[in-house]
Amino acid sequence: MISVQEAKTLLAGYIQPLPSVSIPIEQAVNHVAAKTVLAPIAVPSFDNSAMDGYAVAFEESRRRWEVVFEIPAGQVPTQSLLAGQAARIFTGAMIPSGADTVIPQELITIEDERYIVCSDEKFKKGMNVRLKGQQCQAGMPIVLQGTVINPGIAGLLASVGIRDISVNRQPVVAIITTGSELVALGQPLTEGKIYESNTYILTAYLRLLGIDPVEQRVVPDHPEKLMEAITELLNRCDVLIIAGGISVGDYDFVPSALEPLDFKTIFRKVKQKPGKHILVQQKDQQWIFGLPGNPVSTAMCFNQYVKPVLLAQAGHQNCFLPDLYLPLATNYSKPIDMTHFLKAKIVNDSVVILPHQESFNLLSFNDCTYIALLEERLAEFQAGERIALFRW
Repeated sequence: MISVQEAKTLLAGYIQPLPSVSIPIEQAVNHVAAKTVLAPIAVPSFDNSAMDGYAVAFEESRRRWEVVFEIPAGQVPTQSLLAGQAARIFTGAMIPSGADTVIPQELITIEDERYIVCSDEKFKKGMNVRLKGQQCQAGMPIVLQGTVINPGIAGLLASVGIRDISVNRQPVVAIITTGSELVALGQPLTEGKIYESNTYILTAYLRLLGIDPVEQRVVPDHPEKLMEAITELLNRCDVLIIAGGISVGDYDFVPSALEPLDFKTIFRKVKQKPGKHILVQQKDQQWIFGLPGNPVSTAMCFNQYVKPVLLAQAGHQNCFLPDLYLPLATNYSKPIDMTHFLKAKIVNDSVVILPHQESFNLLSFNDCTYIALLEERLAEFQAGERIALFRW
């Protein structure tokens, strides 16, 4: 049995990003740019007004101008401004030849319906003019390889006319949940049975990552049926997640079902609670995760191992690192030589360990926003001691 850190180090050594694909920018949010993007045009592509007002040529002593024409947004000025002349201009409209400044309309007064006057000291040369190329010049790198696309970057790409972007492909994921005791939602719950919840945990978590599982299948504790499901789904996915049947009981058939597949076992069992019985295998960048069947164990193992691998396959960096460190709100004790993953929340910048930490008990997920990691080498943790947190 290996430590949590050893398990994560082993996983990181096997991960390679998936090949790139070109997708529309509106679908690219949370994907990772597979290569650096260069701006095909300058933006702005012409000098334009930052607000509604009046375009003029700045002169230190002049405070009165004659308005000679108007420039709505989207129109090209057909004449130039001479000294002492102004053009009514609107946000985004092209600055006419002869002008270098836009006076906001709220700083002017109008005389005789043809003249404007501005004596406000805020009036400065070059104000409210967006210069050509002020955002970016043609050929300039605007999105670097490895950048995670966010809504602002989608807008940036659109602003230079880019419709599609090359990103690392998201992994294709399938889910198997095992257990003859499991009953589907909507079916009557007979004695000795339980409602199946792991599929819903895993599917919901995957969708938070922008992944829709290609298939979710519930399989009874039957070796042949389990082998059949595993073989079929491995033909359709990059990552197969199997929840349940992974321990050493008489009806835990997952390890034996995986033996003929010639996948390399990266590790089996980790010194952690919950989720000690976890099996990870890999072959040609295809992954199998065997997760313990208790729902909290399934969720914790997904958070700590499956999620980072999926993100790294999609090109994200530093996927195994904690999201932040904060101090404990109260003292906490645990057995030594076992890492504990605990449902937690943050109150006044301190970590509060929630009740109901049992591996079957999902109640604390009402309040859980982070997973707290308490290291295996320590038994006692003092209030104020900083601990690692992983965003739930």
